Amino acid sequence: MSNTDSIARRARRGEKLDDVVIIDAHGHLGRFFNFPTATANAEGVLGVMDRVGVDCICVSAHVAAVGTDFVRGNDEIVGAVQGFPGRFFGYTTVFPNRAEGVLPEIQRCEREGLRAFKIHNFHGKKYTDDAYQPAFAYANERSWPVLAHTYGPEVPVIRELAQRYLHVTWICAHSGVAQFEDYLGIGKDLDNVYLEICSSLSGNRRIEIFVREVGAHKVLYGSDAAFIAMTPQIGRVALARITEDEKRQILGLNAKRIFGL
Repeated sequence: MSNTDSIARRARRGEKLDDVVIIDAHGHLGRFFNFPTATANAEGVLGVMDRVGVDCICVSAHVAAVGTDFVRGNDEIVGAVQGFPGRFFGYTTVFPNRAEGVLPEIQRCEREGLRAFKIHNFHGKKYTDDAYQPAFAYANERSWPVLAHTYGPEVPVIRELAQRYLHVTWICAHSGVAQFEDYLGIGKDLDNVYLEICSSLSGNRRIEIFVREVGAHKVLYGSDAAFIAMTPQIGRVALARITEDEKRQILGLNAKRIFGL
């Protein structure tokens, strides 16, 4: 971080980064029983985005990602994407506990404009379970992104899937929260795996290490809003000891390319 780093300087003053494309690769809509959130709906999240300076957020629904009503959750995402064009990019949540409904739900959401998946092991099935494979094959045929909840132990599973489905862009959520070396390894070894950085706790200089070892082009800003506020996650990038160009890639340009925004 140099004295000429305008992103860091403005972030320290609490200014919006108006000339920086900021795309949040990992957000949520809707309430969740275990987290009180004041901005749970699209309008509330959009208000925070405007205040902070986030151009677009990629979202899944709590009731689908960590709940069981995946149809209602996916409908909530469709509503946000269609109601606020350009501000929300939607993930279809894949619900493996109703395997026979996976493909019909994906196809329904595709007709409504959703072009990526969110998966979470809250549902109790490993990502290698047979129920998930039709979804991954569908994404592979279309070169879609898949955002996978990871917290360390899932990284070897993503490695296996990324080598099986080479045309999927695999995004490891919460990269670096545990088993840090595994995230470094998968990011370095596999071209179709990206590291998304949101976390409530982070070791010292994790972003700098990712950039040095994996490359800024493989790292994505995400907040996990509304579980976690957008601002500290932006601050981790803005104040990192990396170049302005690398910050711009992480904050939005990588996501713009991956999601076709």
